[in-house]
Amino acid sequence: MTEKNPKKLITEKLEEMNTTNGAKQMSSKNRTRKGSSLLELPCTLFVFLIMLLMPMLNLATTTLRCSLMGMAVTEGAHVASKAHSYESGTTDKPSAITLANDLTNAAASRFGGLHIDSIETAIIITNAATGSVTRQTGRLTTPPDSSRFIYQIETNVRAHIDPLFQFTNAFGDIAGLTAALPMNYSSREMFENPSGLTQ
Repeated sequence: MTEKNPKKLITEKLEEMNTTNGAKQMSSKNRTRKGSSLLELPCTLFVFLIMLLMPMLNLATTTLRCSLMGMAVTEGAHVASKAHSYESGTTDKPSAITLANDLTNAAASRFGGLHIDSIETAIIITNAATGSVTRQTGRLTTPPDSSRFIYQIETNVRAHIDPLFQFTNAFGDIAGLTAALPMNYSSREMFENPSGLTQ
């Protein structure tokens, strides 16, 4: 058997050691990169949820709630247009003002985040010949003339809509995001019993 040169053996051992150390260093680098990614993931998700997803959910919820409030106002005006009187009513036959208030409040209370500040009911009188429009909140003082005028009832509602999530002073006062969104609604319906507008 031929004996290997001692220098050659030392060189081979050194090469083996270098190869093993290099593999270990590569493996360590891969583990470090994976660990960094796992640490960054919660921060990324937090930014995504807070900065993007929640404001989008607030916008969608506020839009839906605004539509629901609009439907409540329309329903109140529709029921009020069928009343037998405008101001003075009875338990069996409530007035248009009472019906508009009660039905609008009842419809809005079926959903969360809808708050009514005020409800105003008015009579809209349109001249059929000239198209001129007059508006009054009290009952008619003279008998209505349906041959010359068109009589409508109008319900005006001031309300505020709550967002789904409220960020307390996180971005300043932004209606619909950090504070309630103020809204004004109006709905008109033809009054079916013009003679009752004097009552």
